[in-house]
Parts: sequence; C-alpha cells; structure tokens
Amino acid sequence: MRVLLFVTALLSAIALAPVAMACTAIEHVTESKAEFTLKADDCLWSSDDRYMLYMHKEGTLTLTDKRYPGHAPIWAADTGGTAVPGSTAILKNDGSFVVADPSGKALWKAPVHGSGAAPAAYFIMIAKARVEIYKGTTLSDPNRALVWASEASDQPDKNGECQCHITNTDGSPGKASGEAFGICGLMACRSTCAAKKDYFGDALIGTYNLGAGKCKAF
Repeated sequence: MRVLLFVTALLSAIALAPVAMACTAIEHVTESKAEFTLKADDCLWSSDDRYMLYMHKEGTLTLTDKRYPGHAPIWAADTGGTAVPGSTAILKNDGSFVVADPSGKALWKAPVHGSGAAPAAYFIMIAKARVEIYKGTTLSDPNRALVWASEASDQPDKNGECQCHITNTDGSPGKASGEAFGICGLMACRSTCAAKKDYFGDALIGTYNLGAGKCKAF
C-alpha cells in the first residue's frame, strides 16, 4: 500500500512539474521537413552552452551571452518596436527565417542570400556569438554555404545602462566599478570595461541593458 501511495504521489508530481523549455544545438529543414519553429520559451544553444537564441513569450527573439552578468543581448531581431505575444521564429526550406505573429504576419525577416528558391536543405545553429544559417545538410557537408549570420550591429545602439563588473577568479560577477562614463551600445560598453582595471589590477567586464535613460554606470 505504501509503495502504491508513493508511486501515485511521484506520478502526480511529474504531471504537475513545469515543462522544461525545448533547447537544441542545431536544427535542419529539408524537402520533407518544410520548417523549424521556435515557439515561446524554445531556444538554440551553442555547442559550449555559452550563447543562447531565445524566443520570448512577449514576442522578442534575442541572442544572449550567458557568461556575462545580466545576460545582455548580443543581437535581437529588429521588429521595429513591435513585439506581439505568442510570436514564433520560423526557418523554412525556402531559406527564409522570420519572426511571425500568431496570425502568420512577418514582423522581421533575415536577409538570407539565395532565399526563395525551390525547397532545399538548410540548417541553423549558434557559433562565434552569432546565429548562422547554412544551405546544406550538415556541418560535414562539403558543399555547405553560409547564407546569413547575425551581427551585433544589426540592432542599432540605443540609450541604456552600461555597467563594469569585477571578474572574480571563479568567473562570477563582482561589485560594479561605480565609475561614470557616457557611451552607448553593447560593443562600446564591453570594450570600455575591458580597457579598465580594478584596484587590484583585475580585468572588468561590461553589461549593457537597453532602456529609456541615458548611458551611465550603476
């Protein structure tokens, strides 16, 4: 009887447990598999688990560096400020990669080279801190060709907050430097912090958060 009650409780706990987000390292589309879709809370990981392309519930698609404090976005699909809850990111076998709202309307489209051709094989992955789409079957395909890659400059600089952190020996973020400076943009923030040292000569790393305010240290 006790065993039965234990099994029943265990099955109930599993049923009530939250569903983990679906994350993979690489995804393919082919003539027989027309599309791959990133739904809310789905993601793509880099092979070293450092970078993540994530489809947010509110409708934004971002690439983040999980090693940096705050997980500041390296790149985001520029939907022109229009984020629609329930939107998805879709890679199709015509080479197109879009963020579409629930009705199917494209809010953003990647400028993929050679898209629109007859159904073909493509794959999408995260490498070198960017999203990459290849025409071809796999990375080992000798005829594979890179047809699009995201860049940090795809999203224009916006006013926000830049923070320099002390890098602890265990890789965890330390206290903020508290030094004020007036720059905008993720790359400028990182390069500025990288050029600084704390009192003990340790390197600093930068976190950039988009916002409506002026650039500042905090």
